[in-house]
Amino acid sequence: MPPLAAEHSNRELRGRLSQITQRPLETQEPLIRDLQPTYRHSISLDEPAKKPSYNCVQYAFDLVDLPNDIRETVDELERWRRQRQLPRISPLDTTFVNFLIERGVLDEPSCAESEDVVVYLKNKTVKHAGKIQGEFVHSKWSYLGHLWQHGIWEVPIGYGDDVLFFKHIARDDIFQRLSAFIEDIRNADNKRKQNQLLASLHHPWP
Repeated sequence: MPPLAAEHSNRELRGRLSQITQRPLETQEPLIRDLQPTYRHSISLDEPAKKPSYNCVQYAFDLVDLPNDIRETVDELERWRRQRQLPRISPLDTTFVNFLIERGVLDEPSCAESEDVVVYLKNKTVKHAGKIQGEFVHSKWSYLGHLWQHGIWEVPIGYGDDVLFFKHIARDDIFQRLSAFIEDIRNADNKRKQNQLLASLHHPWP
């Protein structure tokens, strides 16, 4: 299924949202509310930013609260990466989503429904992810940002102009995929191959 292209009539709103998300957190909700009379948007605050923080991929793929063994695996990957002076990588960000897409393990629904995932792309590279809830998308706007409820194209413009939809993945399945992703990186038999693998997951996919 080809990506769904953005409605360009929302670009002005999306540009304003990009500006607002650079402002202090406590100002963002009233500023977005003030845009409603002009743009007739449906954006509302779902959950204020909180600590510990999490990102959009963690929210969309149910990776916010990890079991201890998975958390230890993630932490061990970071220690291993530093020892080998490899490029910075988090298995809990858009790089992991690129891995899932490239491996073909995400199923596209005939019609998206609640709990399915929506992935935003810019130049064919994953930039953002959210979760379908009824008629809306719920997504986290930056690691330290708020969780918002919004229409598909009521997002900051930097997230791109194309989206893909994927079926919800069971929590145990996503943990298995995460472990496989980490093993792929660690099992590359030399630093050159490790760098190539990491770089390929940051590059646009066909």
